[in-house]
Amino acid sequence: MKLSKFFSTVVILLALTTVLRAQIGGMGKLLQVGLEDAEKLTAAYIAPFANGFGATMNSGWYNSAKTHKLLGFDLTFTTSVAFIPANAKSFDVAGLGLSSFAEITSPGSISPTVAGAKNADLVGLRYTREVLGAPTTLVEFDLPKGTGLGFIPAPMLSLGLGLIKDTDVKFRYIPTIGLRDYGDLGLWGIGIKHGLKQWIPVLRKIPVFNLSLQGGYTQFNLGSNLDFKPNPSWDDRTTGINFDKQRFDLTVKSYTANLLVSADIPVITVYGGLGISSTTTNLAFKGYYPIPDLDDTTGEVFISNETIGGKDPLNISIKNKSGSAVLPRLNAGFKLKLALITIHADYTYSDYSIVTAGLGISFR
Repeated sequence: MKLSKFFSTVVILLALTTVLRAQIGGMGKLLQVGLEDAEKLTAAYIAPFANGFGATMNSGWYNSAKTHKLLGFDLTFTTSVAFIPANAKSFDVAGLGLSSFAEITSPGSISPTVAGAKNADLVGLRYTREVLGAPTTLVEFDLPKGTGLGFIPAPMLSLGLGLIKDTDVKFRYIPTIGLRDYGDLGLWGIGIKHGLKQWIPVLRKIPVFNLSLQGGYTQFNLGSNLDFKPNPSWDDRTTGINFDKQRFDLTVKSYTANLLVSADIPVITVYGGLGISSTTTNLAFKGYYPIPDLDDTTGEVFISNETIGGKDPLNISIKNKSGSAVLPRLNAGFKLKLALITIHADYTYSDYSIVTAGLGISFR
């Protein structure tokens, strides 16, 4: 339990509190513009966090191409940090294809993402409709500001176990933990590594050289309680709608597959990997949310059972900025072996560059 509390504290302070919770109120404003535009704006704003965290989950799976002997094991703590590229720190609101009722009121249309600068110029939006022959404003606001956080950290604890035929399995797990006012958090993952040297006769004669295939899958779930209430100035025409049970759910699923090489000598290991990675992120708003509309006869702003869009109105799939589902990755690092203690560090080049460092115990 102490370990779980440690992980939850680190992740929440560095990821949720700094990145999501501080901005959740600003994201709530986006629901006022209608479900279609809210989906586009929310996905563009939160994408760097989702993709950055997904990139970190594809790291820390290995520190050698060498596998354990039967029932050999390692217990390793790693921290990976993904660096958000400059082109993911802002987005062009004008290029999102918002509805014809949307008008940009600021001089520019470049808005910060969640990873953008805190002091970046904000983009203003106004939604106007013609009522009784005159333009009438439905809602008007500035889009959320950035956090200034250009990196995403992710601590991880994993257990590796040697099986037959030069095969290792690896497990990651953080049980679902209640986080008081924040919501809850949980993570699990499974990976496999298989030695190829045994199948290539010429490589069997090279004692320090190892070659293997590795794959891993990790799923991270983050939930946060929300509190978006109707504006007191709106005419509330809803019946039987409860706005109290609102929730924000983020699910990040990441997988990676790599060809690994390493040179393993008694004190130091040099290793590298060439492979692919993929991240799928779903962001959902659960519950009922007040979405305003204009009365075409009076010009009054109102909410009703029809305008709110029903229960669980948004379920957004977030893609990489490149639009590609699968991305290449190149990794290199080293490991120091001090009796049963191991210390390793590596760098991964991909769409989000990643630095990983780890400490563990290993019994081959």
